[in-house]
Amino acid sequence: MTTWAVVPVKPFIEGKSRLAGILKESERYQLNVNCLSKTLNVLSGLKTIDKMLVVSRDGEALKIAIQAGARALLENGNQGLNQALYQVNNTLDKSCDRVLIIPTDLPLLVMEDIQKILELGATPPVVVVVADRRNNGTNALLVYPAGCIRYRFGKYSSKKHLAEAQKRGIKAISANIPDMRLDLDLVEDLEYIKSNGYSWPIPANNPMEETVR
Repeated sequence: MTTWAVVPVKPFIEGKSRLAGILKESERYQLNVNCLSKTLNVLSGLKTIDKMLVVSRDGEALKIAIQAGARALLENGNQGLNQALYQVNNTLDKSCDRVLIIPTDLPLLVMEDIQKILELGATPPVVVVVADRRNNGTNALLVYPAGCIRYRFGKYSSKKHLAEAQKRGIKAISANIPDMRLDLDLVEDLEYIKSNGYSWPIPANNPMEETVR
């Protein structure tokens, strides 16, 4: 069984725009760089991940991917995440059995939690979904075999991914992995991190640096 980890990345200059009220553009840019680097570092430590692939329109993100030992795929146009993932499907090696899609904004991401997803999705056909803490978005998605469902990223994507699997007669697993349910999307997410004593790689010289440690 061959497993690919797919990491979609927005252009660094565009990512985390909803944090513009508290982070300057340069700080958000560096935060996005840090997020990608951390995610690839965690994934690269797992022997159960055979290959990593970063898909992005950002040349700098693709350079970081290559430096981390990942395959880099230049996204065609700007048609959104779902279309970017369909592009990934068309470029996967025939040896790829299952795909794990991981965003870069999971501050508590660790190898052990990714391994839990891989173990839950060990027997095909199966889809494993980790919803965000609002039960709206999808913070991790495993599909086995690769391409067995339509990607439904967007509003209420966690529910849509599960429904898509069920409609196709595929085992659908909603995985409750608490630390992976936390993503960094809104200002309140930073406040949640602060109030629960978590750390986050906020760029140096950021005014919130001390408050989130």
